[in-house]
Amino acid sequence: MIFTIDLPPGDTAWLDAQAKLLGVEPAEVIRKLVHERALSIQPPVHKTAEERIRAMDAFAKANRKLPILPDSAFDRENLYD
Repeated sequence: MIFTIDLPPGDTAWLDAQAKLLGVEPAEVIRKLVHERALSIQPPVHKTAEERIRAMDAFAKANRKLPILPDSAFDRENLYD
């Protein structure tokens, strides 16, 4: 995926300096920053009981078409080959 980003001169100077320091292209510095930021994002924490209930209801609704497994599917001997 390709994005075009307009950066102010101060940011481009920093980006060029970082790229030169790391020995990579400026695009690689941006790619690394985006990737690191994406990995640091945590899923939302539902603080109230009502928020947790709404989240569980949304999860259940989104997964209605999943097959219903018998209890034996969760036995230890069936989980591991």
